[in-house]
Amino acid sequence: MKNLFFVSVLLILGNSVFGKITNIPPISQNKKDKVIDYVLDQVSGLPEVKAYFRTHRNLKAKAAVLLYQDIDANSSRYWVKVGINRPDDFVTTYNFFVDPKTFKIYYFDTMDESDDPDSAILTLKQWRKWRSDSRFNELHIFRKGSIVLVKTTK
Repeated sequence: MKNLFFVSVLLILGNSVFGKITNIPPISQNKKDKVIDYVLDQVSGLPEVKAYFRTHRNLKAKAAVLLYQDIDANSSRYWVKVGINRPDDFVTTYNFFVDPKTFKIYYFDTMDESDDPDSAILTLKQWRKWRSDSRFNELHIFRKGSIVLVKTTK
């Protein structure tokens, strides 16, 4: 009985601190939970995410997929993060947005320094094309189909 209480507390704390994490079974299954589970499953099924999980399976801190932001008045998409779930924090590697109507997955480019916030939202095809370019991991903007590095002042 004591162990059951401890597990329940961990599940509740884990969900409140880190959002909904795929490696923790849901407590209840209402319609919204099922949709969120579907969104997390779709992101977890991406080849890049599967490879990420394989690469990080033998670490003390485990790879995880979590719902960072639900749809609400401020957000029209689910925001899903993939990263390492450590006891005291979550280290994000990938950011994805999922359209709640179509369940189409987009990559959120956190290194995009454009004034247009929509330019940081890439289709998976665009992301797969650009992510192999070394400039993609530095501050950049997209101009006429090319990555242009943003100059920083020292």
